[in-house]
Amino acid sequence: MQTLPIYTIKEFKTKTKEFYVNDLREHLLTHHFIHKPHKHDFYICVLFTQGRGRHEIDFKSYEVKPGSVFFLKPGSMHHWTFDEKAEGYIFFHSKGFYDLNYQNRQLHDFPFYFSLYNPPVIYLSKEEQDQNLPYFELLMQEDLEDSFSAIKRASLIDLIYINFARLYSDQQGKQESKVSYLLKLQVFETLVNQNYKIQKSPNFYADQLNVSIKHLNRIVKDTLNITASQFIADRIILEAKKLLIHADYRVVEVADALGYEDSSYFIRFFKKHTGLTPNKFTG
Repeated sequence: MQTLPIYTIKEFKTKTKEFYVNDLREHLLTHHFIHKPHKHDFYICVLFTQGRGRHEIDFKSYEVKPGSVFFLKPGSMHHWTFDEKAEGYIFFHSKGFYDLNYQNRQLHDFPFYFSLYNPPVIYLSKEEQDQNLPYFELLMQEDLEDSFSAIKRASLIDLIYINFARLYSDQQGKQESKVSYLLKLQVFETLVNQNYKIQKSPNFYADQLNVSIKHLNRIVKDTLNITASQFIADRIILEAKKLLIHADYRVVEVADALGYEDSSYFIRFFKKHTGLTPNKFTG
């Protein structure tokens, strides 16, 4: 049965299985398979200095233009199409590569990696782009394999992320939610990603978090402006769309893969949240 490809760093031209950096034009020319929808098991940052087109990430389309910066988490499905040749820089790395160097800070502390609900893009002005380009250029130049190389790369990546996190917060609006709410939301999202195929009730997650269902809804409403039930439903619908579009799954097989014994119930659930039946969605 055909499934969506999931790429690892070792499938790209790199000296290490933990980190990759390249000129974007070279990257696109030497890895043709990435133009089709796919997933990956690493974190990606892409800066476009030239080019125009569209970047589709988890069924949402974003404009590609000079100054675009995209951030992708492991498991995100994406592909891009270009109207003009793209230039810029791209780097990606494993979670372990970053964690090894920053034990007191985690990748999900950065707003663009915090949640699947957070937009995966910012758009830089020409001045902001010029201010950040030197870090990417230094990252490209750091091709030595001595004992300090990984440390320098991680430091440059951290500086890039810090700069972009500030710009991201300015563009998306500063997160005013309580720190305790944000921490709980991170755990909630992790639990949902691990259990949504078998556990679809908000009560299960409230129990796991040791909070009342009312408090869980307050946390999700305050941070994302949706209910806990909607959060769970959105995760199920996203996976359903991936299986329907990019795998040879019949509707009944999608329903079964997502934990629905009654495919007719799944069809009603899908239509309620998308406005379409699964067959019309794929048709």
